[in-house]
Amino acid sequence: MDIGNNAKVSLPSGAELEMTLAPFLEGRKLSKAIANCLKNINVDSNTELEANINTLKDVFVECLTSQEVEDSILLCLKRCTYNKQRVTSWDIFEDANARQDYIPVCWEVCKFNLAPFMKSLFAKLSTYLGQTGTTPK
Repeated sequence: MDIGNNAKVSLPSGAELEMTLAPFLEGRKLSKAIANCLKNINVDSNTELEANINTLKDVFVECLTSQEVEDSILLCLKRCTYNKQRVTSWDIFEDANARQDYIPVCWEVCKFNLAPFMKSLFAKLSTYLGQTGTTPK
């Protein structure tokens, strides 16, 4: 549930993640880290992204193995609670049951903190695609 600068998410394990939007500079650091991972990923213009499993794998592996992305996510994650416990380090996932939530937590924190940076970009893209008669697939 999105509540302005806060959001609550139920995770696959049943745990609850409560997020507070990171300050601008920390969110910007995350957006730059993600962009840095994605800049070398090539998308075949003849293949739809959903069907291009190799591209999706490349995106996942680039982001998952990036120390810059991991550090940036943790900065944002420190404004969150996991099962009502304040996150201060990756130790929150030390328990074997919590490990299943690691990737979903990273995904949710990224989405939540990157969305404000992307809203106007997607609005402009939609306007452009509408003017050119092109529809996103």
